[in-house]
Amino acid sequence: METMKELVALQKPVMLDEGNFGHWKARMRHIIRGIDEDAWTAVEQGWTAPTMVMEHKTIAAKPKERWTDADKAASKFNSKALTTIFFAVDLDQLKLFKD
Repeated sequence: METMKELVALQKPVMLDEGNFGHWKARMRHIIRGIDEDAWTAVEQGWTAPTMVMEHKTIAAKPKERWTDADKAASKFNSKALTTIFFAVDLDQLKLFKD
């Protein structure tokens, strides 16, 4: 029997266009949640790179070698969600929200 991840990999995301946002959104929600619930959490809550407090109480990006397992997992789930979304939009749409 196939795993859930294999089934999700077989689903081709529907491409976003002017008239199908509602269908696209529902489909993307189910595909991303099928990858992992934490991937969908990254979509709903957003993701920011881990930070740390420096000597003078300033905040700076945490070097990747100091990331915790939880930091790495959150980054991985965010990347999976973004990859899925990027496959479901064309280049012109991607330019509108890629950064």
